[in-house]
Amino acid sequence: MFELTYSRVGDYWIPYLTLPEEDEHDVELACRKFAVKRRRYIKNTKSFLFTKLLTTCKLTEYLANFELKAEKRYGELVGQLMAEQGLTNTHSGEGYGWYVRKMYGVAAEAERRLDAQLICA
Repeated sequence: MFELTYSRVGDYWIPYLTLPEEDEHDVELACRKFAVKRRRYIKNTKSFLFTKLLTTCKLTEYLANFELKAEKRYGELVGQLMAEQGLTNTHSGEGYGWYVRKMYGVAAEAERRLDAQLICA
């Protein structure tokens, strides 16, 4: 249990409330693409979870951990899709434009699958 201190303002007693310090690395991770998508999803569809994480000051840590997990899974999905389509990390004789179009398609498909598997799960 902790002790609250108050100050009197007119006829009211106002508590001194402070939030715990957050790790700057966690804050940075929580602002990245997949964490922002997850935050929006749980805020709009899982309000109880969002409120619980927010009121216990665990939302930033949760989103940072989620971002790390999502980035790892995204990399795995991109590698898997590249292998399925026979792409390598360097473009072949087909031309650079062809390679870029294929990689954009791979990235979009990986993100779509990640949305279904992790973000909206």
